[in-house]
Amino acid sequence: MKKLLFILLSCTLFSITMSCSDEDEQPVIIFDNSLVSPAEDFTDPRDQKVYPCVRIGNQIWMTRNLCYQIPCNSFKGCFTWNEAHPNLDRIKVEPEVAPTDEQFITIATEVANDPQHDGWSGASEAFIQKIPMYITWYGIGQSDIINMLKDSVFGTNPKIEPLFAQAIERKVEDFKETEEERIKNTFEFQFEYGQQLFQETEEENDHYSEKYGMLYSYDAALSAVPEGWRLPSDEDWLKLEMTLGMNPSEAEQFDTWRGRGMATLMNENGESGLNLQRGGANVYVEFNEEKYLNKGENGYYWSSTKYQENDSTEVAVFRMSAFYSDKIWRGSSRINTGMRDVLYSVRCMKDIQ
Repeated sequence: MKKLLFILLSCTLFSITMSCSDEDEQPVIIFDNSLVSPAEDFTDPRDQKVYPCVRIGNQIWMTRNLCYQIPCNSFKGCFTWNEAHPNLDRIKVEPEVAPTDEQFITIATEVANDPQHDGWSGASEAFIQKIPMYITWYGIGQSDIINMLKDSVFGTNPKIEPLFAQAIERKVEDFKETEEERIKNTFEFQFEYGQQLFQETEEENDHYSEKYGMLYSYDAALSAVPEGWRLPSDEDWLKLEMTLGMNPSEAEQFDTWRGRGMATLMNENGESGLNLQRGGANVYVEFNEEKYLNKGENGYYWSSTKYQENDSTEVAVFRMSAFYSDKIWRGSSRINTGMRDVLYSVRCMKDIQ
């Protein structure tokens, strides 16, 4: 893991470029182009986006990164470039949430009957009777009712009424906070706000997703794949690489670069037709901040293969292609930092039927 983090954060340095090519003792892979042929385009019925496809051996791969926007976008792990993880604590619901008159009467009744306010128990019945009357019959607003209590207008107990008003105010604020939290966790709110965040960020990043697709958390990557396709497992990636000519013993190597010339075949405009794009990623770091890196330089792709690194850490196997190497990296990546998700690209595939 430390080796991966070092590469992710330092790959633009010339010294790393040189060190990554020190191991090029293996022969360049031998590619058999007869194993590659065009396949029928796929139109995603969910959003009508069209994905060109290629047949490699007995697999079919999309030749564009997945660009499906999961409903609610970043709330569900689906991001564009430089989009921050949503922070519900910083989001304010407008207009301000307030209780209905019926809910306000319920709040006032609960306060009047609260055992901790036993000092006003003698006036509770009068409070409960008069507040609904003023609201329902006279149409007096909630804030005016509270002010009337503060000014002891009800006349039931001038010492207690202001305290009663303060207790109602606190209860109303608690209600607003609870209701605001409820609203922010509804599908409707997150769908609208997630789309807004996506569109604003797309304007700022020159419409990243149109070229590179979306960036997904591991869980979102699994859920975003269209019916009939799958997120490739590590075994699927290995099968692809060996079909393209990688030696099986080299293919099985882990946390290292493998297959001289493989990246040239798999990248954009490569002979395999796979057209892997270097869309960058929001990578793992050991502190809580967004870390979008290497757009246009490195491509990071999830596999569905996941395992438990230790009691508290889940990792997934992934692939990386970098501008400074003609090999493909196979290694493990943490799924999240503990505070936010790691975000990689997704390439979908399926087997020949």
